[in-house]
Amino acid sequence: MIRLKDDYFVGVITNQNQFYNVLKDSYGLENVNHKNWKPDECFFNFETNTVYIVEKKWQQRSGSVDEKMFGFVNKRRLYQNNFNQLKDEPKPTVEFCALFNSSWWLNGNDGKNEKNYQDYFDNLRIDGIKIFFDKYEYWWFGL
Repeated sequence: MIRLKDDYFVGVITNQNQFYNVLKDSYGLENVNHKNWKPDECFFNFETNTVYIVEKKWQQRSGSVDEKMFGFVNKRRLYQNNFNQLKDEPKPTVEFCALFNSSWWLNGNDGKNEKNYQDYFDNLRIDGIKIFFDKYEYWWFGL
């Protein structure tokens, strides 16, 4: 991604498996984790030395995603493990956000999901997970 006002190369936007290509090409790193997690989207901001992971959860009904939400904190740690291999400081910091569709997570079938999921949202925020509904805001990526 190039900032138009000063033609400066800020970073790279990826999805799915491309994360590992940038990890190798830009940082010279291989995945150290047992599993290759595939972030829905990722923005490597070289200017701020921050990696922003975006997980998207669009729901139409209840299911296993309720439990998957609580894995976000640990997934952020696993992504951070890759960058902790670097010898020099400062190492990139991994930030994590969840992008939810408001039609389900806030309104749901019965119109009461906001109360049903509020404790989930509160706990994610306590763990440093940024929450967006329907679209994310580019300021969060340092843009």
